Amino acid sequence: SKATKTRRAGSTRRPSNGSVASGTSSLGGPAAALNMVEVRSVQRRIGSIAYCDMLPDDIKALLREVLEACELQETANRVVDAVLARECAPLVEERDAEGRTLLRKVGLSLEAQAVRLAACAEKVCVHFIGIAKRDEAQAVLEDDTDEKCKDDLDGALDDYEDEDDELEAKLEKALRKLRHAEDASALERNMEAALAVLQEIEDHYRNYHTQATGIAAQHPVAVARNLRRYRQSLCDSFGLIFPTAAEDDGESVAEEPEVEEEKAPPAPAEG
Repeated sequence: SKATKTRRAGSTRRPSNGSVASGTSSLGGPAAALNMVEVRSVQRRIGSIAYCDMLPDDIKALLREVLEACELQETANRVVDAVLARECAPLVEERDAEGRTLLRKVGLSLEAQAVRLAACAEKVCVHFIGIAKRDEAQAVLEDDTDEKCKDDLDGALDDYEDEDDELEAKLEKALRKLRHAEDASALERNMEAALAVLQEIEDHYRNYHTQATGIAAQHPVAVARNLRRYRQSLCDSFGLIFPTAAEDDGESVAEEPEVEEEKAPPAPAEG
């Protein structure tokens, strides 16, 4: 039939490797490689055109309607794409710019927050480091106060012992003269001299006792004052109200004797 002849005319043998090479071209030139994939595609298109001509009229009409619908849809798609490009593209670009701006602001905010958190943490650490250093300074101050009191007592005792040795030697000399008095008049004079030396020894001891007890009495007062100053500084550091001296240790500051004491070292900066 005519259709069979058409199919035979449009068909070729399929090579095994998808391309063939003709021995000579139509112009007598060297052989040229053929892309059999494209050749088969062309054959299918030609075959479809040939077959469509043999389709019933109702099928042809349906295909025409489908073609018109596809063309109409394509036109509608182009119109919609144009409207989207004209109306929506600027909004999309604007939202994209807003998103980038927001992302940048969020990044800057997070960076600033990290800096603030680091600064706050550093301040907390510096604060407690200052308190620790103040505690160490208080321990050193207590040791210095104890050492000063001990040195003062040792110094007073050394001074007393040095002078007491001289007085004892003087008394021994006076007693020796008293034992070897020639007469009653010399005995009376030597007795008065010995009694004077004894009185001098007594006065010297009483002076040492007064000095030593005064130094010993100053020590607890200095310790209490240093302790109150230390506690006051701690309360100031934590924003607490420091109690009065009477409430703290039952001893009024006004009743304490004026003594020279070691001053607490300045608190380290907490900044």
